Amino acid sequence: MSLEVQVQSLAAAFLYGLAVSFGYGWINRLVYRCRRGLLGYLIEIVLASLISAGLFFSLQAINGGYTNVYMLMTFCLGVMVYEFCFARLYLGQVERQMRLVRWLFFPFRFIFRSINAILRKTRKVMGLGQAKKKIQKE
Repeated sequence: MSLEVQVQSLAAAFLYGLAVSFGYGWINRLVYRCRRGLLGYLIEIVLASLISAGLFFSLQAINGGYTNVYMLMTFCLGVMVYEFCFARLYLGQVERQMRLVRWLFFPFRFIFRSINAILRKTRKVMGLGQAKKKIQKE
């Protein structure tokens, strides 16, 4: 592998580490509520697989998929540069984006919560919820 290809591979790994960190920060905040359940673990596995595949395919395009330890270390260096230099500023920006998303979806949440409250009240009046509780006690 020539020196030019090595430098391109290192630059790609570093930039990919930065890009993955920015994307992971945004996605992690987007799915904040479901991090501890099965869905959270599934999202983590899918993200890790996509990150690994993306790094491999980017290196495949540059140098035929040849991966050295120093390329992985350069990837980790990109992640560390994000954590030490950009994370605090970027996560503040992501938080503002999430407030905008919540504001945009508030009417839908209000409608679905209102429908759910009406359905709960209807079940209570009709005694549908009571029958299940009596059956479970017996």
